[in-house]
Amino acid sequence: MGNGIAARLKTVRENMGLTQNEFAEKLAVSQTVISRYERGDVKPASEFIISLIQKCNINANWLLTGNGLMFIVQNVSEDVLKVENKEKNTIVELVDLLTNLPEEKRKECLVICKEKKLLYELLLEREAKTKKK
Repeated sequence: MGNGIAARLKTVRENMGLTQNEFAEKLAVSQTVISRYERGDVKPASEFIISLIQKCNINANWLLTGNGLMFIVQNVSEDVLKVENKEKNTIVELVDLLTNLPEEKRKECLVICKEKKLLYELLLEREAKTKKK
């Protein structure tokens, strides 16, 4: 299958946590079509690609070339837009890493990040109390 569009279609489906049947239903095609696309037996129809991009929020550049993020990042918070370039690179790298994980793993990462944030806030609060004494 290689690194072509066939491999990227399978990657999209797997990252969405869908079976071929579920993916086919979402995109209004048959499971056989999905299977043939993923194996590289046939090239995806342009209508299919458009549907995939629109319904699954897929980055067309990534789908066609493998460059960029798999999913289109929307609704970037204003805080992200205000950070310095060095911090933006870290945020972009984090988004890229999360984007390429299956949904269940993204949820696990979110839980870990929230726990770390809470611990960090507790540590800051403790330090502030210590300084007051």
